[in-house]
Amino acid sequence: TDTGLVVHLADFDENWVFQSRDWLRNAFEDEVQANRLHVIHAPERLYPAKEQIMKNTKYGDPPLRQWWRAKQNLDYAFLMWYASGLAKYYMQLEDDVQVTPSFLPTVRRFMN
Repeated sequence: TDTGLVVHLADFDENWVFQSRDWLRNAFEDEVQANRLHVIHAPERLYPAKEQIMKNTKYGDPPLRQWWRAKQNLDYAFLMWYASGLAKYYMQLEDDVQVTPSFLPTVRRFMN
């Protein structure tokens, strides 16, 4: 296949992660079996402690925002590491992106 999806469930609430993973695997069983959909999760132990990040604030951000920014960077690094060998091209979309009906054909034309 020329298009695959990797969903990174980046929350530390493992109950939510497992429920979401199971729902995705059941709802998109054909895509999972065909290796077109990958559902991944980076365990919390790969991240530095929240307190460690929050004590070294930068850029004038409040401590919680600084922690969120650091976590997001590590989330992206984990996602890119996982996806690096899956395809020639990589595109990352945020969970709040709304695409147009011609989005995928336009992307495919660009890649060709």
